Amino acid sequence: MADEGWAYLAGIVDGEGHLSIAAHISPGKTYVLRPTLEIGNTDKQLIDFCYKLLGCRGKIGVYTKNRQTLYYNCRLYSRDLEKPLQKLLPYLICKKSVANLALRFINLHQRYKGYSTEEIQIANQVRDMSRKNGHRARQIPLDKVVITHSDIEK
Repeated sequence: MADEGWAYLAGIVDGEGHLSIAAHISPGKTYVLRPTLEIGNTDKQLIDFCYKLLGCRGKIGVYTKNRQTLYYNCRLYSRDLEKPLQKLLPYLICKKSVANLALRFINLHQRYKGYSTEEIQIANQVRDMSRKNGHRARQIPLDKVVITHSDIEK
């Protein structure tokens, strides 16, 4: 069931999931970049399956759509996303290139050390892919991101 479960989950991620490198503005007005996988659906049994296989921590998000329908979601962030993405990668079709970029970003990034120009370029490339799919992801301006580790060392 293990491989079948990951193959099934890859289909869910391709169809219902959102894989991105989210940009949040910190209190210091700089961006914080975080690879994110979110899966949402109105079927709680499906989200329970995803939650268990992905090893999500915390609560399953519960929201209402149009004040009538319950909507459930599970999310994984940053380093918690690395192993599940590696297991999903052979089975992904639509989101395979985004998954590869997210894994590259995760492997490059050093926590608490800012971001290299390459990491920002990867994040912007993922955001470009999201825009092509109808999402409103804007480019991350380089002057708003703390650039430190690999660029300073050069």
